[in-house]
Amino acid sequence: MNIGAGSAERAPVNVCCIVVKEEDGRLRVFLEAKGHPFHGEEFLDKSRDLYQGQHVYFFRCRNSFNFMVLVCLDYLYRDLYSSNIRRIIDHADQLFFATRQTLDALFVIQCNPKPEHRAYREILSGFYGEYLEDTPGVRDTVTVFGNCSSESSIEGSPGEASFGVSSAVIGSRHRLARVELSEFCTDDLGGAPLHRLRFGTETRLYYFNLPLHHERDPRSTRIPLKVHGILRPTAQGGWLKMTGEEMLEGSEGDGEAR
Repeated sequence: MNIGAGSAERAPVNVCCIVVKEEDGRLRVFLEAKGHPFHGEEFLDKSRDLYQGQHVYFFRCRNSFNFMVLVCLDYLYRDLYSSNIRRIIDHADQLFFATRQTLDALFVIQCNPKPEHRAYREILSGFYGEYLEDTPGVRDTVTVFGNCSSESSIEGSPGEASFGVSSAVIGSRHRLARVELSEFCTDDLGGAPLHRLRFGTETRLYYFNLPLHHERDPRSTRIPLKVHGILRPTAQGGWLKMTGEEMLEGSEGDGEAR
């Protein structure tokens, strides 16, 4: 928020914390905050003001791992002339042509009751589809949506709110087996040119990998996204790694977890 421009200091904001560990061991912490619409203003239609953030940061690393972090509706922001996603694609393409580096990961921090809205599918389809031109800067980007769990609540929102799910999305050039388990599943978001690893609504810690640059080979049978572990909270306030039997409970189909 721009307090100096007269913004109310007590206005609600979405806050994001980014922690980066440098190669020399230093730990750097970045805090982001942007204005958030109240419940009645949260429209995802193109003709509405979606509260665009003033800054979007691009993190470049020496080991060629580059990422960006968007806060909530900044992922959907668009106007008559352009959109945040279009600018990100253009910047990543320029980076690719200049240095042969790409945008490896795009993290979207959410507290969003509408994560399955068609607006997300439209933007993801355009991001990965390459319908009108090649976009080598984001062709292998993994998009991670971090959402709230079912235990969360919004002040002033009546009843039990459904905040949707967290998920990781990757382009259709990669292989991702179809899986349906109680804790996560995979799909293509209704026929979109992508693969989605979709997590459940319970409070969990997920440990999964992002594909390394040297592992990106369309001829390979290597699985690009692999869930290494899922941890659930304990009564003592800690975390316990779930067993394979626990994850198989309530699963559907005969898919194999990779």
